Amino acid sequence: QFINTNVGFVSGSGTVLFTDNGGATWAVRGSGVSGETNGLYFTDESNGWVVNEMGQIFHTTNGGVTWATETTGTSGILNDVFIAANGAGWAVGDNGVILKHAPLTGIDDEPETAVRENKLAQNYPNPFNPATTIAFNLASYQKVQLTVYNIAGQQVAELINQPLIAGAHSVTFSGENLPSGVYFYELRASSFNEIKKMMLVK
Repeated sequence: QFINTNVGFVSGSGTVLFTDNGGATWAVRGSGVSGETNGLYFTDESNGWVVNEMGQIFHTTNGGVTWATETTGTSGILNDVFIAANGAGWAVGDNGVILKHAPLTGIDDEPETAVRENKLAQNYPNPFNPATTIAFNLASYQKVQLTVYNIAGQQVAELINQPLIAGAHSVTFSGENLPSGVYFYELRASSFNEIKKMMLVK
């Protein structure tokens, strides 16, 4: 990724490389980065993020000279990362995993009395063909299971089975290899359990 015509970064094989001359030469910039690195994203010459195959996200504020590890709550493979202009961030990985980081706003943005809770949203679109998105919110870091069943109660897919951080999450479910009909998706997180219905129409 090039920040401008001269400055650019690239990652791979546990290394981050940096150039300040348009790619004529590259130098290693990866102190603190480990594992097989995949996606990388910089918002400017100083601030950047990189993800790896062990579910880790590394963040630098000095142009890649040093990196700090950010907690993700997953150990699955992360493939790419993107940071929006408002500070919101997303990391995507295998098995449809999507991690979202909400931007920091003013201290009055959310009252201290606000209640955060686990919540499972209705899939969208619904009915769907062949794919749909299932979104949910977690009140805290916890072990999550998201499973899909057919009308007979048989499990047809396990979308998530791992700990996740608090906040909004979503995953894509594909019914490409399944017949039309009614399906149910169940979210289990600590003592929370909720089931919703969706319809695949081909």
